[in-house]
Amino acid sequence: MQQRLEALLSHLDDKPVECDGMSSLVATLLHRNGINYQGMCGQIIPKHLGSPIPHVWIEVGGLVVDYRARMWMGNEQEVPHGVFPKTDYPDLYRGNPVGIEPLPDFLFEILQIPFPVQVREQGSDPEP
Repeated sequence: MQQRLEALLSHLDDKPVECDGMSSLVATLLHRNGINYQGMCGQIIPKHLGSPIPHVWIEVGGLVVDYRARMWMGNEQEVPHGVFPKTDYPDLYRGNPVGIEPLPDFLFEILQIPFPVQVREQGSDPEP
């Protein structure tokens, strides 16, 4: 199941959303593919940073789907990313089940649009 989920979801990794938006995108694809999932809301508790970080993620059976932990915990190899067994990180995730409904088609598409790149003329001051 882990490989199936990775194949289905990994293309979402570069989408311009935080953990809540990512969880909605993931929930939508899982729903469309008939895969049962559970939304989770709570905290990730990184020992190396010292304080809990509010977070939203998806669980499928004993697997965690989380493409945004590194946004908050750093892009280190020991920080989980993608689809992985929850047992690999037994003390990291603390949360409660929440309903995360699949998105309507138009919103699913909007959340995947990259942020525009602003090109400034040479010598111009950056906008506040």
